[in-house]
Amino acid sequence: DLGGGRGSGRRNARGSGEGEGRPPPAAAAALKSEELPSRRPEIMFSHNELVALRLMFSLFDSDGNDLITRAELEEYAEETGYVAQRKELDECIEAIDADKDGKIGLLDFIIFAARMKEAYGARPSYDMSTAPRAPALSP
Repeated sequence: DLGGGRGSGRRNARGSGEGEGRPPPAAAAALKSEELPSRRPEIMFSHNELVALRLMFSLFDSDGNDLITRAELEEYAEETGYVAQRKELDECIEAIDADKDGKIGLLDFIIFAARMKEAYGARPSYDMSTAPRAPALSP
């Protein structure tokens, strides 16, 4: 099960309890698609990486509808103590929104992660123990 958003209960990427233990179909399709904006088709994610991406996505998707809006980004920023300017939020959405619909879907998020993985490599070059911690998800 790839989990759900805050307060949305446990569900997979399609919002149901079916298909537990498998990556979301859209994610799998994106990673095999020729539309993946990568010069290296071998940029792939393991099951555990897809689960981690889904969990990270759900931190921002407060209403559990599988879309991240500007309002949700702003809400998350405020929860973590950061006051984001509208311009910053718009630039964030523009950088991640691959289909240019004005929202960040799970597929947009995974494509962005693939770009980052390609650009910076599979291993982080910084000490994760000092990285900021996200607030815990409520049960």
